[in-house]
Amino acid sequence: MIPIGDEPNEPGTPVVNWLLIAANVLVFAWARLSTQGEEAYQVLVERYGSVPVAPTLVTAFTSMFMHAGLGHLGGNMLYLWIFGDNVEARLGHVGYLLAYLATGLAGGLVDGFMRVDSAIPGVGASGAISGVLGMYLIGFPKNHVRVLMLVWWYMGVVHVPAWIVLVVYFVVQNVFPAFFMGQEGGGGVAYGAHLGGFAAGALLFLALLPWLRRPRAELLESSPYRGGWGYR
Repeated sequence: MIPIGDEPNEPGTPVVNWLLIAANVLVFAWARLSTQGEEAYQVLVERYGSVPVAPTLVTAFTSMFMHAGLGHLGGNMLYLWIFGDNVEARLGHVGYLLAYLATGLAGGLVDGFMRVDSAIPGVGASGAISGVLGMYLIGFPKNHVRVLMLVWWYMGVVHVPAWIVLVVYFVVQNVFPAFFMGQEGGGGVAYGAHLGGFAAGALLFLALLPWLRRPRAELLESSPYRGGWGYR
């Protein structure tokens, strides 16, 4: 199951979301071009990653823009591109940037707590992006996510309610592995960052709801998939 889009979308230009995607891509390109070979790249990752046994405020921020590889970067940016625009429309440009960074820091804190004795650096935007997903769950639960299904005999796009996609992401893809597989069984996935960022985003959006404008009802009503599942 691969998410490829969402609907409906709030009006406006998600400038900050585009800039965050560009920043992550440019940092990755700089890191790769400024190093020769995988070993040199890993040294750079360790320098700017967040190490639980020796945390610093600087690496707490820089680690959010470093990625282990192209697949890691691509997956994170896909989720940010799909879910970030609507959240930015609700929070405004500055509010969205502050929320993104704050939930990223929260994810890093939880990751550090869950790996308190680890010297392995944590890198990636997934803590902040999980925060965006948590905010999306609270702000747009009735939206639909277009999911590419690849199951043996079937390949097609399924329209799934956003709340189902995000609950599955949180519980199935993170809670269960984090508490039943542990960090060592997770293939290097920082489940703590995902859980911390998601929870922080959901709680932050709940706290801000009284001051946020509601999503445009006419957009939601115009969606042909608002009543449940859809297949195309």
